Amino acid sequence: MIPEGWIERPMNKGAGVKWMRPGVPPGGTGYVEYAQGGLSSGDAIHTGGDYIKMRTGGEQFHVAAQGNSVLSNPGQPQCEH
Repeated sequence: MIPEGWIERPMNKGAGVKWMRPGVPPGGTGYVEYAQGGLSSGDAIHTGGDYIKMRTGGEQFHVAAQGNSVLSNPGQPQCEH
């Protein structure tokens, strides 16, 4: 899923891994994060468990990862833009 040559590093906050497109400064666009454990507040994707955050070309997406509680509830959105 992660393009070859992207740089892997720990996330700035929380548990998980961040992959950055080569040549992009921290905070820039062009990264994928796998956040473990979810957050204590926010929407169902963020509080339900692990999730993936992708940012590229000015677009940002949050997607529930395996084990996130929203995946077992068809009434909950599994992706947020």
